[in-house]
Order: sequence, then structure tokens, then C-alpha cells
Amino acid sequence: MVAAMGGVMQAITLKIVQELIESFYELNAGRALLRDFLPILDHEGFFMELAGTDIRFLGIAGLADHQMGKLIFFDQKFILLDIEVKLDGDTALAQTNAEWHASTWSSPDPYSHRIKVALLHTWHVGRAKDDSRPILLGHVCEEFHYLPGFAPKEQAKEFHLTQES
Repeated sequence: MVAAMGGVMQAITLKIVQELIESFYELNAGRALLRDFLPILDHEGFFMELAGTDIRFLGIAGLADHQMGKLIFFDQKFILLDIEVKLDGDTALAQTNAEWHASTWSSPDPYSHRIKVALLHTWHVGRAKDDSRPILLGHVCEEFHYLPGFAPKEQAKEFHLTQES
């Protein structure tokens, strides 16, 4: 811990970065209320973008749009496979390899379909303006690839399902 403005400021560590990312994955998969994300991210400047495209979500409104776009998915789970973190004082940059598993269903299919996606994310971590706690500033999805045998059967008009496998 390092001292800050008469109080104690929590140092940004590998453990904290990993906990922030895992919390985001859990909230994302669980369709959490937007207010549940607020303690772990910059609600004004938080960003999510897909590298090589013009897909970008900004702030809590962007997160809301992202979550609305994912309503066709259920039984979601993010699995963190690997993390590399570069700490730099009050900021950190993390690269994660993860998988996203989810089910989707299209009428009139009798059964749902399981998708599995390999993800490479670059996460930006910094400090909250109000109380200096470590927070997620945003992430870039560098790679999004369906695992063999787990691509969607139909190409719905939804940004996750329009990526090349």
C-alpha cells in the first residue's frame, strides 16, 4: 500500500488486476445490473472495442448497449486461461487469453446451440477519479475466434455472431 492524500491508497497489483477482470467476466456472463459494474470500472470513460473494426462501446451507456446486444445468449461463462500484466505505478496493462461459452437459440429450432469463442483481450487499468481505487478503464478485444465445432449455426444480425470464425 502507498500513502495518498492523508489516506492509504491500494497499490495496483497483479492480483487486483486479475480480480477486476474476473469480476467483469462474472458480471458480464451473469447479465448483472449496470449498477453492479460501477465499483470496478470508469463509468464515464470505460470503453470496449473490437480491434480492426469500428465496433466501440463507450461509458456506462455503451456497456448497456453491449449487454442489450448479448440478450440472445444464455448460460454464459468466461474462462480465464492466462494473464500477463505490466504494472506501471498507477496504471496496468493486461493481456488475457480466455474463452467465452454461451448458448443461443433461434426459433423454431427445437434445441439451443452452444458456442465457444477464443478471446484475446488487452485490458487497461487505472484509478477512479473520486477515491483512487483501482478500476478497469476499458478493454480491446484483439482476437475473437469460434472454436472448431462451436460456431453459430445461423448468422444472426448481432455483432458477436458476425465475426469470422
